[in-house]
Amino acid sequence: MKRLIFPILLIFAEGVFGFETDGVKSISVKEGDSVTLNPCLKIQNFYKILWMFENAVIANIEEQKLSTEDGPDGRFRDRLELDFESGSLTIRNIRANHSGLYKVDMFSTSKSWKKFNVTVTGVFDPDADQIKKVSAMEGKSVTLNTGVKLQKEDLMLWRFARATKGDPVHNNPCQNDATAIAKIYGESREISLDPGDGEMFNNIVKVDKLSGSLTITDVRPEHSGMYILQITNNTGIKCRRFSITVSDAAKSHSHVVWMSIAIVFMVIVAVGCLAVGVQYKKDLFRSVCKCCQAKGAECALQDHALQQQQSLVQPAP
Repeated sequence: MKRLIFPILLIFAEGVFGFETDGVKSISVKEGDSVTLNPCLKIQNFYKILWMFENAVIANIEEQKLSTEDGPDGRFRDRLELDFESGSLTIRNIRANHSGLYKVDMFSTSKSWKKFNVTVTGVFDPDADQIKKVSAMEGKSVTLNTGVKLQKEDLMLWRFARATKGDPVHNNPCQNDATAIAKIYGESREISLDPGDGEMFNNIVKVDKLSGSLTITDVRPEHSGMYILQITNNTGIKCRRFSITVSDAAKSHSHVVWMSIAIVFMVIVAVGCLAVGVQYKKDLFRSVCKCCQAKGAECALQDHALQQQQSLVQPAP
């Protein structure tokens, strides 16, 4: 009985100090998603926590200060979040090159550690972080082109979100909490439409059966925002984002009118300046001519007087 008690207590002691001898926790995550690595310990018991990826330090908590690093090749830039309460590390918008071994070292009266083996599934999509900007005039049609052909295994889902600066839709390519407005199945080519909040998309949305491109007819200012295309198939999930800005027709018309007035005014001013310049040149030319004529007459009188003087002083032959 005593022989059984000792190993049980030993395991319990190891659990208290956080030593792990039962291997590495494996985590699988889809590319583009976020994953949180949680040591599941109370951070108050530790004065220092150090996160490492493949032996490179990427985050740490020490003396109540949090810091994150970009890591090898800058691959973790603007992607890491460190939680002060739990010491957990979150990787946002994860990519294939984030796959690997993560280790967290925790320091108190002794040192403990945990390891996580992260595997990122799916194919790297270089366009996932891009946002295509589209401008449209109120009352017109606008088409968001997918740039691909719909395959049998594809499921295309269009979502809409009123995006502003700092909105999470800018950080997550596949914004799952955005409003679904259209769906098309590749195998059946069946299209499902949703009018959206307040039926703002009712009877104005069309989906192309070959490409899945989305067309909004009679677009209005309230349709301005972020449109997310999510393509799901056996290779994973890919996302495309489009930002639509709709110009108000009345404001645009007023802007055009004022621009036209400004252009006409500038033309009138230019013509007036040209006319004044031409008239000034004419007046200047006339003044010069008059001056020359006056000078010419004066010179002629002087020549005549000089000739008379010369004839008087010239001796007779």
